[in-house]
Amino acid sequence: MTGALIGFGVLFTLTFLGVPLVASLLLVGFGGFAVYRGFGLARACLGHLRGGIAHATIGASGAFAAVCGSSVAAAATMSRVAIPQLRRYNYEVGFAGGTVAAGGTLGILIPPS
Repeated sequence: MTGALIGFGVLFTLTFLGVPLVASLLLVGFGGFAVYRGFGLARACLGHLRGGIAHATIGASGAFAAVCGSSVAAAATMSRVAIPQLRRYNYEVGFAGGTVAAGGTLGILIPPS
């Protein structure tokens, strides 16, 4: 129940910030799926690559930073989501933090931010 309320809150916030409804729905849908299922979806797609979860983290951080328009906010949000999962799969703390920070800085390169 709480997760659904958070999802609706994020959806309404993104909509009021002027993010297109399609992008808002995709972001909330994929974000909610990732929260409830963990990064098992990313592991299934990129797990065969060396550092596959790190690749997925950089992509997700960059996409989130582009949507929200703030590299700092994206890095803070993705650090709460991605770093525990990276640690779960035995990534070093410094590498996990660097992965999230690098992904967050990509947002300023991607329009519309």
